[in-house]
Amino acid sequence: MVVANLPSTLQNYRGMMSQTRRDSPEYVKPILKPSVESLVEKAQQSAILALDIYNRPATKFRTEAFIVLMVIAWTALFHAIFEKKGGGSPPIFIKTTKVLPGRRMAKKKAWELKTCIREFYGPANPPRYAKTWIL
Repeated sequence: MVVANLPSTLQNYRGMMSQTRRDSPEYVKPILKPSVESLVEKAQQSAILALDIYNRPATKFRTEAFIVLMVIAWTALFHAIFEKKGGGSPPIFIKTTKVLPGRRMAKKKAWELKTCIREFYGPANPPRYAKTWIL
């Protein structure tokens, strides 16, 4: 009996069983702009931290912390998608003007998750938009 896809060496076995996929011979990291790379890293780290906090049995308010960190992760991921699309996609920042006594300040405010989901799915797929917005 011949079993297909058996690794021929220990290195191939480690690559096949690796959870990080960096040891895998098929792993090729995509080349991203630094701004997109930092957003993807932020999304990944926020999601990992959310799961880490949720799995700690003695932590109080772990459900609330999980929700907040997952919202941050999804928002950063959508921002990375829009940033990667570049020219044709809508800008993820809105200029806001805050008037303080004696001076006027302009700031850039990033989209919140609801706006990102609405822009990503658009009016073409309302059920998917509604299902995603439950989060």
